[in-house]
Amino acid sequence: MNYLTFRLLVLPILFIASTNIFSQSSLYIPRDVNIAYENGTRLLNGNPGPNYWQNRADYKIKVQIDPPTRKLSGEETIIYYNQSPDTLDRIVFRLYQDFFKKGAARNFQINPEDLHDGDSSKIKYIANKL
Repeated sequence: MNYLTFRLLVLPILFIASTNIFSQSSLYIPRDVNIAYENGTRLLNGNPGPNYWQNRADYKIKVQIDPPTRKLSGEETIIYYNQSPDTLDRIVFRLYQDFFKKGAARNFQINPEDLHDGDSSKIKYIANKL
């Protein structure tokens, strides 16, 4: 048996034998994902588990626009549904009403015609219905 025949016959057998010895028996699962499996919020196939929950909100928005004065006014009702097993001790609102205010920090240029002195709207009422 010459050297080339030896390489063509023996090396593939060694390769197959070594892959069986060093192969994984299961896929790697990241620690955070494994915690979700342990908590029952996810199943191994990625679907929601028996302890899965998701909060949601319903929005009702009424808006009036006055084109000559470029004024926008309105009201909004948000109903937030806490489906989690935890009690919420706060809700955070991110209001971007002063995005076009003169001197406001922005990371890109806007049309100077769109700048104004800011918005005077405020949250007037928050109800907690249990």
